[in-house]
Amino acid sequence: MDSDFIRIIERELPERFGGRSTDYQLVENEDGRGLTYLQLLVSPRVGPIRESNVLEKFLDLLKRAEDSPESWSQSGTEMWKQSNMLQIVRAYPIATAGGKILPFFVSKTKCLMESSTPAVTVPKGVVGVRKEME
Repeated sequence: MDSDFIRIIERELPERFGGRSTDYQLVENEDGRGLTYLQLLVSPRVGPIRESNVLEKFLDLLKRAEDSPESWSQSGTEMWKQSNMLQIVRAYPIATAGGKILPFFVSKTKCLMESSTPAVTVPKGVVGVRKEME
């Protein structure tokens, strides 16, 4: 895991928007068509936030993480921005079976992503997941 990414998730986002290091998590999912999309989970414990500001700041911090214009973070974040493949979801981060919350989580469960409200899926064997109902 890239140390810049961990620093952004565990320190910079909480400093900017509130909460703790375990209140933010990037989740990789796959929709029903097999396409990958990303969700930045922001715990409801963080309180009221403007989701567009969190998304913009997260992408900006990733883009600035590398000095080289050819770096992955520069091209990757621009692609994420243009394709809208990253969305903010107000949900509690997903814990491992051992109860640990990691900054990045890969969901092995396929799910359908609705156009207006992305769904957080909970893979079998994962415990400690809570989602606020709207």
